Amino acid sequence: MAIDVRYDNADGGDPSLDVANWRELDDDLEVVGEALGVDQRNLEFALDAGATVASLASRYDVPPQFVIDALVVDQYMDLAERLAYHELSDEQAVLIRPTIEPHAHAVVYGGNES
Repeated sequence: MAIDVRYDNADGGDPSLDVANWRELDDDLEVVGEALGVDQRNLEFALDAGATVASLASRYDVPPQFVIDALVVDQYMDLAERLAYHELSDEQAVLIRPTIEPHAHAVVYGGNES
């Protein structure tokens, strides 16, 4: 798939300190699909065929920054929910926040943000 971002604790560090370590691919695909106006099945098919989110955004006349912004908002909402349910500490959230935008950028333009 053209989204080349790790979604696990690949670096062996604390899994709660990087958004990509607790964020799931399906979460991001859902947000990307909604931002592009494409259902998740067709999105996955296009990505599996080698398209990037950025190239799909261009194809559907959606600015890539719009997709990045949608991912960032969703990831901040996810973080807030995890804080509310005490799945993360405030200290962990402080460390995670700076990873959110680079993660969203990597999802759209490809590549591993580490």
